[in-house]
Amino acid sequence: MPGMCRALSESHYAEDAKSLRNPNLYPAGFTSIHHFCDGLKYLLRADKSIDAQSKGGHLQEAIGNFDYVLGAKEHKAASSTQVRTYHAMTRFYKAEALRRAGKTSAMIAEYMKVTELKPNYPHAYAQLFDYYLKTGDRAEAAKVIEMGLKHAPKSKMLLKRKAKLR
Repeated sequence: MPGMCRALSESHYAEDAKSLRNPNLYPAGFTSIHHFCDGLKYLLRADKSIDAQSKGGHLQEAIGNFDYVLGAKEHKAASSTQVRTYHAMTRFYKAEALRRAGKTSAMIAEYMKVTELKPNYPHAYAQLFDYYLKTGDRAEAAKVIEMGLKHAPKSKMLLKRKAKLR
């Protein structure tokens, strides 16, 4: 859990939460950070769920919280690098929730939005590559990995994945 989220959960992270309460951790105007953190918590709960119904419910809660962050009025007009980074992170984790929920077309769209917001973030390309490789679409996997390496040429995770195509 990121420090900014632990700071909002003193009951779960009592010792370090107080020292993490630092307004500099959050971009100006980013008042819905607790919804981002709640989305992460629901993702973790989904991972620990033992039945499909509760897992599905936790994933829907995660997606709803991430959608709340992305739809917040204070973020719509924001163009700072820090806010764009938070949006990319939010979209990445929303894509993760969609992947786990089996909503592949929405998942792909979210990962692609991450690459638009933060082109040098290799994790989105890696997840897309893994998806395409798993579904047998080696051509699309190759396109994604090349696009990722164009923006993050020294990424070890992307270079390892490219080697899988040989």
